[in-house]
Amino acid sequence: MEQNNVTWHSLGTNENDSMPLGNGDVALNVWTEQNGDILLLLAKSDAWSENGQLLKLDACASKLTQNPFAAPATITQVLKLENR
Repeated sequence: MEQNNVTWHSLGTNENDSMPLGNGDVALNVWTEQNGDILLLLAKSDAWSENGQLLKLDACASKLTQNPFAAPATITQVLKLENR
């Protein structure tokens, strides 16, 4: 399973570079943008639209003072599939 882990070595640019987090009921997509801001998309497993689409409920952005993600920071982030 370990050979299929997903690893990021740079800051994200949008939600396609996000780390999925959740517990089966509540879900988050979290990523850091190039300026070091941390963004979150929040979803819930029973939040469906009238068209049957699963909805993202909210988005949140955080800006940190003395940001550890600000350039030229190097990062490594790993989605370990075995621990999901």
